[in-house]
Amino acid sequence: MSGTAFLQLRDALQAALLAAPALAGGRVYAGRTRPIAQEEASAINLRLSDTQATHPVLQATDWRTVVIVECAARAAPGGPAADTAADALLADAHTRLHDFAAPGLGLLQVTDDATVEWDHDADDTAYTCATLRLTVVHRTPAATLQPWS
Repeated sequence: MSGTAFLQLRDALQAALLAAPALAGGRVYAGRTRPIAQEEASAINLRLSDTQATHPVLQATDWRTVVIVECAARAAPGGPAADTAADALLADAHTRLHDFAAPGLGLLQVTDDATVEWDHDADDTAYTCATLRLTVVHRTPAATLQPWS
């Protein structure tokens, strides 16, 4: 993997959601500006929000990185309501990421202080996005932004 510990963390979370059976039919994206394309019934998008460093200890820095997991769905004729579909994605994503483990990323924990924000729209088709905010605590060496290994 290349990039800082932050992008490596985001990409590892994406891989966890894509592990069999992949959530949202495999429509799990990282860094999209729009969580769901017009032609998609559902999708998950991961974005990094903010990161705060703790004081370096023993040549290591612990980071608290907030990851945004957007679980979006549109109502489909004969299918579940947008709220129901987004809620199911939210439950599956939360379960999968709650016990997330990634060797080699300096992962310390996924905290229990998650929040969820709901967004609704109904231009031509009902749309719901349940946005899960997770805080992940991870470590890097004090002098670099590469993961602790």
